[in-house]
Amino acid sequence: MIYNFSVLPKTITENEICSNENLQNSGFWDLTGSPIFIDDDDPAHNWAITAATNEWCSGSGIWTDPYLIENVTINGLGSNNCIEIRDSNAYFIIQNCTLYNTDNDDYGIFLSNVNNSKLIDNNFLDCEEGAIRLEYGYNNTLSGNNYSVYTSVWVGNGIELVECDNNTLSGNIFYNRWIGIHLDNSNNNTISGNFANIDHFVGIRLDHSHNNTLSGNNVHDNMNGISLHYSEDNILSENNVSLITGWAIGLSYSYNNKVLGNNVSNSYTGLNIRNSNNNNLSGNTVSNNTRGIYSESSSNNNTFTGNIINNNTKGITFFDCQNATLSGNLMYFCGIDISGSLEMMTSHRIDTTNLVNSKPVYYYVNERELGASNFTNAGQIILINCNKSTIAGFDLSDCTVGILLGFSHNNTLSGNTVNNNIDGIELLFCHNNTLTGNTANNNGVNFHDGGFQLFYSNNNTLSGNTVNDNINGIRVLYSDDNMLYDNSIQNNEEYGIYIYNGTQNLSFQNYFINNTIHAYDNGINNYWNNSVIGNYWDNYTGVDANDDGIGDTPYDLLPIGGSVDNFPIWYDEDNLAPTIIINLPTMNDKFGFSAPNFNISLSDESPINTTWYTIDGGLTNYTFSGLTGYINETAWGQEEDGVITIRFYANDSLGNLGFKDINITKDITAPKITINSPIPNELFGTTAPSFSITIEELHPSIKMYSLNGRPNITFTTDTQISQSEWDYIGNGTVSIMFYAIDLAGNINSSEVLVRKDIYVPEITILSPVEDKFYDNLAPAFIVNIQDANLDKMWYTLNFGTQEVLFTSNNTIDQGLWDALPDGIITLTFFANDTVGNINFSSVDVIKDTLIPVIVIYLPLEDGIFGSSSPDFNISITEENLVSTWYTLDGGITNYTFSGTIGTIGQDTWNIALEGEINITFYAQDIVGNIGIESVTIIKRIPSPPSIPGYNIYLIFSSLFIALIITLEEKHRIIS
Repeated sequence: MIYNFSVLPKTITENEICSNENLQNSGFWDLTGSPIFIDDDDPAHNWAITAATNEWCSGSGIWTDPYLIENVTINGLGSNNCIEIRDSNAYFIIQNCTLYNTDNDDYGIFLSNVNNSKLIDNNFLDCEEGAIRLEYGYNNTLSGNNYSVYTSVWVGNGIELVECDNNTLSGNIFYNRWIGIHLDNSNNNTISGNFANIDHFVGIRLDHSHNNTLSGNNVHDNMNGISLHYSEDNILSENNVSLITGWAIGLSYSYNNKVLGNNVSNSYTGLNIRNSNNNNLSGNTVSNNTRGIYSESSSNNNTFTGNIINNNTKGITFFDCQNATLSGNLMYFCGIDISGSLEMMTSHRIDTTNLVNSKPVYYYVNERELGASNFTNAGQIILINCNKSTIAGFDLSDCTVGILLGFSHNNTLSGNTVNNNIDGIELLFCHNNTLTGNTANNNGVNFHDGGFQLFYSNNNTLSGNTVNDNINGIRVLYSDDNMLYDNSIQNNEEYGIYIYNGTQNLSFQNYFINNTIHAYDNGINNYWNNSVIGNYWDNYTGVDANDDGIGDTPYDLLPIGGSVDNFPIWYDEDNLAPTIIINLPTMNDKFGFSAPNFNISLSDESPINTTWYTIDGGLTNYTFSGLTGYINETAWGQEEDGVITIRFYANDSLGNLGFKDINITKDITAPKITINSPIPNELFGTTAPSFSITIEELHPSIKMYSLNGRPNITFTTDTQISQSEWDYIGNGTVSIMFYAIDLAGNINSSEVLVRKDIYVPEITILSPVEDKFYDNLAPAFIVNIQDANLDKMWYTLNFGTQEVLFTSNNTIDQGLWDALPDGIITLTFFANDTVGNINFSSVDVIKDTLIPVIVIYLPLEDGIFGSSSPDFNISITEENLVSTWYTLDGGITNYTFSGTIGTIGQDTWNIALEGEINITFYAQDIVGNIGIESVTIIKRIPSPPSIPGYNIYLIFSSLFIALIITLEEKHRIIS
């Protein structure tokens, strides 16, 4: 196959009407002190007078010749709009101007009741009220403008639209301190590809504005990113918003909007919905935020579909909302949190296509007696108004709230592991539930929550639970008559147990060790011991003089003067267990096939006797000496993937036993990679393909790809293949190999083969040939087009806008041919392939439909000629004349001639009969058009001469006169 390369001529568009021929740099005209004011309703300040009297303004104000103001620099001197235009429907362009230093009531450019304008590539500096304000205008385009602030003052908006419709804002850049783009009561506008880095308030804000499209904008490092207020039916798609201290994208009192395919990250709230209904949030990527998606304050009937919510402290939160629909959302290291009334919490539709850490979310409402079969491979469990159910033996970690019960009673939760959540287990308005033997560690990240939280929940029992290393261990809020006993509560950052506004709660035989504050109780009539025993407090300062294991003085809880433990557990002799510090492995470390090594530290007042560990809940113990070693390989090999608790034990010579737990994860399952796009054998051109992959892995670490075995390129989110790497790869089949490595070092790969086509189609025009003439019949064409991935073929005539598709060689469209005047006609044949490579080839032909025009000057009409043939003098109008001839006998015999002056052939004339003779002249052009013109003359040849000396006429006259006299005489005699 033969390939060639062609560059198509650039089509001039409306945006490029103004010529670059005399383009100057900004500053070519410095109008400082003379701001521009145009009012097209004022004859003294309209466009016409402005263009006529100022060299910096040109054009006529029509679409093909707009007014043009360019290369102007204006210092507003702190008191004026630099450019102000009012009441204009004329087409105009303001481009490449520098406008700066306006006061707090003025703008760089102010347009009022203005339509059909273009503001392009202008620079604005320190415009205190804002760079550009449009009010009451439509069909305006603002692109490539740049607004920067270098002063320390509070500076206004970048672009502000007030009651403006059908405008386009694209590619503008804002570094100001209030709002980047603000729409107020403005509809059907397109806002795309803008960049807003606003120090203080918001990147893009819509107030009372509807049916606008916001796409591909980049908003970073602001208080709020994109914010809608009282705005409906807008589309927000493929925007990138990050580093926002408030919400990245927020809807407030806004309905029926679509938030699609946006990327929001590293912000306080990714997507925030407040008092907003019937919105669709789909296909968004929400990563590394404190709150991923947060719906609050009666935001009802919203739909959340196919969002990727990764590594947010809270994944999706519903606070006082109803009728949310969730499907196909993928959450990693975060999950769902729901609160509100019973009606609200039971109204949502959340199915098991929603995944937390690649495991389904189970959301049940109004059910009874649920069990293990109802929670297969659960990633998160939420029960609302569900009773007499059992949740046992699940690992529900890294999911915001491991187990959430709302308005649910008489349930049993036992033996579950709920680590690394905001709340390990949360009860809202729940009574008579039993929570026993659960492990809730490392919960409450960044929030004042923790291992267990009871809210307006009464008569529940929490016993035998391990509650370590949380922000708070157990929080009991507005809850009464609960029993907390035999729980191990250690190393919690704020409180071990926190009771607020609760009464008649009983806590005993709990072990409080190394918490910042062991317990806080500001309720009424709560009890910290039963009639026999209280709790163990490692910071008790009393003594046990009678060695009965009970401290002789009460233990005072905070706040001082409130509750006390009358029977604190205590021994005066060395009754302290050895203290164990686990240096290695660290909490939540990930390991693969090889067992981890360990490193611990021990301290105790008495000699250490024995040290051992278990990894199977105490079924098998492994003793060791020293402080370092490796976990038993055989035991490690027998453990399945998942969270493994290693418990280290140490006892001293007095028999005091200490232990310390560490949770790590065994992961010997390689990541599963599904390549969503590109698909096998998909065809691409010079632009590198985008890609989307799904990695099923609880502990992802590194993602990479390579092209044709070249060096690996790491990436964090699905995006586009590196353009430079794609450029390096030649034409043909390209192997894209994706790799995923988890935190345990397991690696997997998946390959997709795509095709790269960077060659344009080859076009050879066989017919018509260059400069061939044609008449009124459209010419046939034969073109040879070669391309392995040919898509379409078409042609145009004289570079016209009408493109005629064809699939095989044919004839030029007769209608188009008829519409063209005579002369040179350029036939341009185009072909593109399926990836958009395009080529063309042209041939010029000549159309000639006019017949030659003949004018006869000589001989004259009805001229009389004798025996000598007449001369002729004619003119012929024809650029492409090829032959001329005449005939005297109606075309039986033709006589060619050249030139326009000559003589009828004598031999031809001699054989012509006397009388009227019609001479017809012919002229033929190159395509066969024949012009005809005739003239009629008379051929008359006189008789031979008479006898000399006689006049025949005189003789006849005399005879005639004599005859008449004779006749008259006879008549007289008779009479």
